[in-house]
Amino acid sequence: MNEKILEINNLKITFNGLFQQVCAVDNITFDVKKSEIVALVGESGSGKSVTVKSIMGLLQQTQIDGEIFFEGQNILAMKEKELSKLRGRNISMIFQEPMSALNPVMKIRTQLEEILKIHNYKCKISYAEKIRSTLAMMNISNPEEIMERYPFELSGGLCQRIVIAMAVICQPELIIADEPTTALDVTTQAEILCLLKETAKKIGSSVLIITHDLGVVAECADRVVVMYGGKLMEQGNVEEFFYHSKHPYSKGLLVSRPMNFNGRYPVIPGNITRNVNTIDGCPFAERCKHAQDICKKEFPKEQIISEEHKVWCWNTESEVV
Repeated sequence: MNEKILEINNLKITFNGLFQQVCAVDNITFDVKKSEIVALVGESGSGKSVTVKSIMGLLQQTQIDGEIFFEGQNILAMKEKELSKLRGRNISMIFQEPMSALNPVMKIRTQLEEILKIHNYKCKISYAEKIRSTLAMMNISNPEEIMERYPFELSGGLCQRIVIAMAVICQPELIIADEPTTALDVTTQAEILCLLKETAKKIGSSVLIITHDLGVVAECADRVVVMYGGKLMEQGNVEEFFYHSKHPYSKGLLVSRPMNFNGRYPVIPGNITRNVNTIDGCPFAERCKHAQDICKKEFPKEQIISEEHKVWCWNTESEVV
């Protein structure tokens, strides 16, 4: 469990804006261990999706500083041909919009078969049987019938199961799930999360799940990494996050859960910082009730609370009221 499959070291991602460079991710470091499910948490604009795209090798390398190691190999040093072999075979991705991830004019069988052929996947059974067994693993009761259907003939929940099947059919070492339950109803969300967790355990994959939904975190994560304004705020195991959070932003997220509804939804005041280039201190300082002068001048160093629990804050003992 201690062996790291993914290591991100001092990752910084910048884009060329119209008038200046925009820093989307600023000097973040975290890892994913083998057979572990890690949740990357933060509101829209915090840098989660950009981080994922860099792991998948989908951003121009000239915009990226730092290191991303997958099983000891630096992804940022790979050529496109090497990345193409890695994507889908060793690292796969589950997208939040299943209908956008599926080809509307190709049968499900054809789309799954194409993945196996592209990666020259070797198996003892035929591709048709591999597809059938993978769909059955997704708790699809009639896989033979479904594999001959087109995406538009299926429900949203069923399409999401197909997308998960596409991600796991080559039994990758790492699965990245980008908001995998956003477009689904509550009941289907729970089923999909349970399916993802069980499937990852069955095939021995690690999972990096990107979400802003703390219900998703509670349901399936082993560890939590919290981002805000392109920077890391806190990381720790799921119990430490829910019961012993130290960062005011983490506490604010927990207080803002819908389960705390009492006539009015609690919110974190203010708006997320869009460009950390303009900030020397903590990007959350302008919204933090407990901000001190130093918070606006200097970003805090990493504080180690325990072996797994780390926080970046000058005032870790403050309580969000």
